[in-house]
Amino acid sequence: MEVATIVRWILRVLLVMFLAWLFRAKQQQEEEEEEEQMEEDSAAQYGYCGKGRGRGVDRSYAAEKNAYRRSRQPVSSANRRPERQEFDRPRNPETTNSNEEKVSSFNFDSIIDKLAKPKERPTLKLKAPGSKSKKGNNDDVVLNMHSRPITHISFSNDGDLLFTCSKDKLIIAWTVPDGEVLGQFNGHRGAVWACSVTKHANWLVSCGADRLVIMWDVRSTKKLTEVELAGVAKCVEWAKIGNGSEAKVERFAACSHKFGSNPAELSIWAFDGTEAKKELTIEPPVLPSGASQVSWGRDDAQLVTCHEEGDVLFWCAKEGVLLERLKAHEGAVSQAAFTADRTLMATCGHMDMQLRLWDIAESAPKEAEDSSTDHQNRLLRKHTHDHALKCVALRSTLSREQALGDSSKELAPCECICGGGQDAREVALVGNSSDQFETLLFRISSAQPECFAPYTPEEKVRGHFGPIHTLAFAPDGTTFASGSEDGCVRLHRLVQPGAGREALSEASAATPEAQ
Repeated sequence: MEVATIVRWILRVLLVMFLAWLFRAKQQQEEEEEEEQMEEDSAAQYGYCGKGRGRGVDRSYAAEKNAYRRSRQPVSSANRRPERQEFDRPRNPETTNSNEEKVSSFNFDSIIDKLAKPKERPTLKLKAPGSKSKKGNNDDVVLNMHSRPITHISFSNDGDLLFTCSKDKLIIAWTVPDGEVLGQFNGHRGAVWACSVTKHANWLVSCGADRLVIMWDVRSTKKLTEVELAGVAKCVEWAKIGNGSEAKVERFAACSHKFGSNPAELSIWAFDGTEAKKELTIEPPVLPSGASQVSWGRDDAQLVTCHEEGDVLFWCAKEGVLLERLKAHEGAVSQAAFTADRTLMATCGHMDMQLRLWDIAESAPKEAEDSSTDHQNRLLRKHTHDHALKCVALRSTLSREQALGDSSKELAPCECICGGGQDAREVALVGNSSDQFETLLFRISSAQPECFAPYTPEEKVRGHFGPIHTLAFAPDGTTFASGSEDGCVRLHRLVQPGAGREALSEASAATPEAQ
């Protein structure tokens, strides 16, 4: 503390010295300019008579002196300067008249208006998802209105809208698949960490580093109301049941971290369109630590939270009782994703670099936590990557039977995607490669019952230049969106099963048989 104080005072002294020197230099410059101006005025008033000559000196003195000097120097015709005759040349009347007409006909008002008018920003021409590139893959639609890293993306229920959150304090609504900006939600005073939209896209809820949870009207982008949590608000999500255009009251869940003396908190709120009221609060010691994510479970009867200790906790949404503790990863759980019926859950870990698929169809008992319960039989599939995983998404229509390997589909679609990459603070220590900033695509195959099978039409999707922080499937499962540290959101239309590399491999395998 003493060292910091000494450094602070030294910086202050240096700043004062610099300002004093700057003031003195400016004063000296002004004095020199005044002296020069006085000399010029004196020369104009009394003639070029040099310094030391007082007032009343005849101006003819300088003229006589110059004439005497010229008479002392013999000037020959060879050294004589030629007179400039170009001024005596006769002017061409036709050229003079044409130039005068051009000047008189020149419209200066149009030039002034053109210079005063601000330049219009060129419109960004985006390719539609599904258009083919030179390599035969689908080209991405790049959405680059944000100026800072992307933190969260979310599709509307019908898939026509995409909402993106960023550290630049903005939430932007886009059309899908055109990628046009519909509106901006401006009201947060810090990074926006998450957002969620109701079923019919009438209300939007968001949370940020300013500890605010804000409710918006989607159509007008108008702020309806806001509530302030005890700490930094990390995640919000609307309840899935009862969301409709005629619903008078909607519920959402929110989680916040510890802030100063304020403890971490998990809460449920009811919003009627004008005011938000708290219905349930879960705090320490019941809540072991701050949750990085909160989601609704089956039938909205449960809350599911992710924690840095590697646990996924299941809570009773009515009483706030801890129902179950699932040890999902070694280290922090980066993110969890769910299917539409909430029977399957995918999680990814930052430290163990694993992607895991869990069967959560069996509802947890509404009793106290049973620490002796073995959860290993609920792990269906897993995949280990060579880089840290930060986000995951599941196709909402993935069924439990297909995940268990009972599907009869020969060519299954892409069911799961995950991404991540090296943090910026670790680049200087272990190096960096743009290959790690890619989205991995997987399918569920009965031939590989314990692990994820690569999606052979396209196993990886590249394009980002920073770690991928968030992923989301469109409701129909044909398109997904990714948000990265580079501030860009990419819309990618998936290659259909049996096409792309898969079709090429089948064709190459059938060629020898035909021969």
